[in-house]
Amino acid sequence: MTNGAYYSENMTIAQWQRRHSRVLVRQILSSLKLQPVALAVELAGACVTVMFLWSVVNPIWLIFWLLLVAVHFYGSLDFNRRFWADRYRHARIHFWMRAWMVLAVVGGLIWALAGITFAYNVSNDSAFQVILFSVILTVTFASWPVYACWLPSLVVFALLSITPLILRLALIFGWSRLMIALLLVTVVLFMFYSGRRFNEIVQMSVRNDQENEMLVKRLTLEKNLAEKLRRETQEQSRLRSRFFTAANHDIRQPLQAIGIYIQLLKKNGDPKTQAIVEQLSKTTQGLQTLVAQILEVSKLETGHTSTNVEPIKLSTLLDELALEFEPLAKAKGLQFRLKNLDVNVNTDPQLLTRAIRNLITNALAYTQKGEVMLAARLLGGKRVSICVVDSGAGIDEAEQKRIFDYFYRSETTRSHAEGYGLGLSIVKAICEQLELRLSMSSRLGRGSIFRIELPIHEAEQARIFTQTKQKKQAIEKFNATVVLIEDNTPVRESLKALLQSWGIEVIDSPVYTDELAREVAQAPDIEAVISDFNLGEGEATGLESILKLSLERGVRLPAVLLTAVSSDVIDTHYLRTLRVLGEREAALFAMPKIMQKPVTGEALNSVLRELIEESKSQIPTSKP
Repeated sequence: MTNGAYYSENMTIAQWQRRHSRVLVRQILSSLKLQPVALAVELAGACVTVMFLWSVVNPIWLIFWLLLVAVHFYGSLDFNRRFWADRYRHARIHFWMRAWMVLAVVGGLIWALAGITFAYNVSNDSAFQVILFSVILTVTFASWPVYACWLPSLVVFALLSITPLILRLALIFGWSRLMIALLLVTVVLFMFYSGRRFNEIVQMSVRNDQENEMLVKRLTLEKNLAEKLRRETQEQSRLRSRFFTAANHDIRQPLQAIGIYIQLLKKNGDPKTQAIVEQLSKTTQGLQTLVAQILEVSKLETGHTSTNVEPIKLSTLLDELALEFEPLAKAKGLQFRLKNLDVNVNTDPQLLTRAIRNLITNALAYTQKGEVMLAARLLGGKRVSICVVDSGAGIDEAEQKRIFDYFYRSETTRSHAEGYGLGLSIVKAICEQLELRLSMSSRLGRGSIFRIELPIHEAEQARIFTQTKQKKQAIEKFNATVVLIEDNTPVRESLKALLQSWGIEVIDSPVYTDELAREVAQAPDIEAVISDFNLGEGEATGLESILKLSLERGVRLPAVLLTAVSSDVIDTHYLRTLRVLGEREAALFAMPKIMQKPVTGEALNSVLRELIEESKSQIPTSKP
């Protein structure tokens, strides 16, 4: 890896120089860690050389050469000490690189001198030649890792220490020593190659260490910043809590006083000012509602609303809500229907009630005609979906993503009812706190469906499983008449045979026809209707067929749709149809049960039992 490869286009020259200086410092530090071994080998090699050559080389020359080795040894140790002690070595890196190169040159020249002079003195003694060559090669190889950390120093040291020896062998000792010289050349080339590879490894290691250090520093900085933000958030949360606690008291108190004065004005005021007093009363109520909603949102957002999750009976909770809202719906000319489910769920009853209450309040506010339905549906035996269905103005698809934002009101709802756009925001905050799934679907001009999904209590799951298993084992016989509408002939025939095997008299037809209507009208009793939803292009749907048959009988016929169409599509179609009906027709148009195909015989038998029991409680109305 070259230095240029470490350069980034996003870096300035000064930044690159600083980074390059740090890399060079790391390379020298890596060399200094390996230096003690190389120096020990060099000193030992020098002593061995002097000892063996003492009798064949001039002692004065040997002592002079040994002093040179000692000077290099001391200089290397002094370099090591000074470099570690230099606090500004990054800024003075070029000075230190030059000093390092001087050490490499001096070390190479010392052993080059031994190769030139001592080899000449032992030219006639093979034993001394082997010793001298071995010592020089050993010292060179021992120093190789040290100087390889910075490649130029390795090249200089290796060439200076071995090249004179190679030339001496080639020129003086003739062809008999030429092979040894070639071998030494090969060794030097191998040393250069491996030194280069080792240098790349060192550089890569140095840069990885540097990047890791930078990453650790960055992570530490981010951790400290996150901790600082956390403390600031906690402090802000504490201050908000104090503020809203004070606001809850200080704002509600004057509003309470205003409300009392308005009541006094209503009672004792001048009849000419009653209209103004009434408007003032409405404004005050709106302000009280806004304050309450803002405080509630703030408590939910800051986590100051405690939760108490416990097993509760869902049917009881929904019954209480139905009792609360049914009179309000009736006063507005709307029908309020409840489709309950007898299950236990795990949740906070107060928060869940608050969320459902907001959804129903919204549905009543934005529905001018038709009905509002509160329904609970089982989802696979482990979860239950609470749905609030209305036949109101609906919400445009482009606005549905923002419908849960604070203070947001869609274009279609602004002209229908007063409000501040906080009701659904509160529902979302409650669902997030309780970890419940909140979803909605809507079609402009046809109505909306809001759903809250929550888990069923574990013991309740076991009970539902046991009941389902028991129902599968118990197939009941019925003395009843059922209308079957199915456009698929094989399916219709198989269903007809199954129903007849249960003792049921079946009036069947592929689609709704006048003949079917007459037959149903003349039948003594009709306990239930079973129909597909899609009955062919141009034909009445299953929903429309059920409505027409109910009108013929003058009673709301209990019904079930056996279909592959999703319940959302059916709900939307039901709301769209309901909007155009008169009061009498709407009273006879109940949302049928929905069973997704394929349906087992046990499941159909169980649903028919419920429909037939419901049919017995119906009171016919007069026909038009």
